[in-house]
Amino acid sequence: MADGERGHPAASRGLPAEYIALLCERGQLGTIPPLQRVMRGERLIQFLDTTEHELYRSGDPLSAANAGIRTLIWVALVKDDAAVGAFVIGRPVLRPFSDKQIALLQNFAAQAVIAMENARLLTETREALEQQTATAEVL
Repeated sequence: MADGERGHPAASRGLPAEYIALLCERGQLGTIPPLQRVMRGERLIQFLDTTEHELYRSGDPLSAANAGIRTLIWVALVKDDAAVGAFVIGRPVLRPFSDKQIALLQNFAAQAVIAMENARLLTETREALEQQTATAEVL
């Protein structure tokens, strides 16, 4: 999830704990360039071979290659024409994501934004109900 150009992983699978800790640290500092690009309006970023991209060269501990990722894609989570985060999916094999896979990821991203908005509305409704209940008890 993102707040401006700062972010933090909401969930992960298959990544070393040290790598997740570094992602969290860099995310809070706002120093993850692909997240910055997403937050500035790019909706899809694909790195076909992370070992050839300067951002992911193995000299940086946050290098995707250090996590065993060869192909990486960032798909923006968009609400009201503004990015609120991104799905980041990587795989250890060098193979681009197909158009069908990208369309599926974009569909998942759209559904995730709807689910987040529904959760926010549900929380607001619960809080309002609790406040009304407390007011009724006082009266």
